[in-house]
Amino acid sequence: MAIKKRLTKAASLEVEFFGGWKVLAIGSVPVVFWLIRKVSNGRIGDVLALGFAYVLIVLVVFIWKCFAAGTALEDEAKWNAVLDLLNPAQKKQLQFLVNDGKMRAGQNVYDQIERSTKMIYRDVVGWWRIEDEYKEFLKSWARKYDA
Repeated sequence: MAIKKRLTKAASLEVEFFGGWKVLAIGSVPVVFWLIRKVSNGRIGDVLALGFAYVLIVLVVFIWKCFAAGTALEDEAKWNAVLDLLNPAQKKQLQFLVNDGKMRAGQNVYDQIERSTKMIYRDVVGWWRIEDEYKEFLKSWARKYDA
C-alpha cells in the first residue's frame, strides 16, 4: 500500500514539475537525442531516437519525484497529526477558512488554530489566510473532512 501511495504522489509531483520546471526537461531533449544517436551509430531513426529521448527524460523525472514523494508523504502525515489535535469546532472553522481562502478577523477560534498549527496567519489588513506551504494539503483535507 505504501509503495502505491508513493508512486501516486510521485506521479502528482511529476505533473506539477512539468507545469513549472518543464523548461529544463524540454531543454535537455536535444542533448539526450544527440546521445542516443551517437550511441546507436545511426542505426536508430531520427523519430525513434526523439521518442526515446522524451521517454528517458520522463522516466528520470518520475524517479526523481519518487524520492521527493517520500518526503511529501512524511510531511502530510505530520500535518495530519497536528490537525488531529484540533477540536471539532476548530476543524470546522479551519474548513470554512480553507474553502473561502480568507476570513475576516475577529474570531478567537482562528487565534487558537494559529497557535496550535502555524498553518494560518493574519495579514496586514486583518484577514486570516492560509500559509502557502499548506494550501494544497489543507484543500485536500477540507474536501475529506466531515464535522
